[in-house]
Amino acid sequence: QAMAGQLVEEGAPAECLKLNDAPNLLAGSRLALIVCSTTGNGDPPENCEKTWRKWKRRSQPEDLLQGLSFAVLGLGDTNYDKFCHMGKSLSKRLKELGAVEFFPPAWADEGTGNMEATVEPWIAGALPAAKALWFGEGAESKSSAPEPTPKPSAAPAPAAVEPTPAPVPSPEPPPQLPPHLTTLRQLAEADPSLSTP
Repeated sequence: QAMAGQLVEEGAPAECLKLNDAPNLLAGSRLALIVCSTTGNGDPPENCEKTWRKWKRRSQPEDLLQGLSFAVLGLGDTNYDKFCHMGKSLSKRLKELGAVEFFPPAWADEGTGNMEATVEPWIAGALPAAKALWFGEGAESKSSAPEPTPKPSAAPAPAAVEPTPAPVPSPEPPPQLPPHLTTLRQLAEADPSLSTP
């Protein structure tokens, strides 16, 4: 269930199902991660029994599961004769029905008291392999895709500035004549006979 949740977070349409609810779905699926225990003397667990009866029929077509990629984690106990018998049987039979095993199976032993020593490395390898298979080699899932780099905002256009008109020079006053010249000029204007020829 945790693996399905991680795949959903990455953007894959995954769900966690009992094998008894999955035979028809798997026939049209691309990918399956199967975790299966063994009960009694190599018997399937109750939530897998119906599907196993269907798959093990020799009348099933060899391409029944063609197009499906799968990986198997078997849970068992070496204190029993048929250790992980159902996981091993599923791995073999699915390949006979046209499916492809994309990641090596693993057999976790409850008899050692440390099943996690097998389960955790298998998940750590199978889950990334499943993501690569689903999203495609080199493709990025949601969580691994880098955040888009914000585009730099364009610099604001400079405000239009009205040109300052050049100051218009004031007309220069006529040059002032010295006082004695001014007097002569005034006299000449008053009496033209005084002007020098």
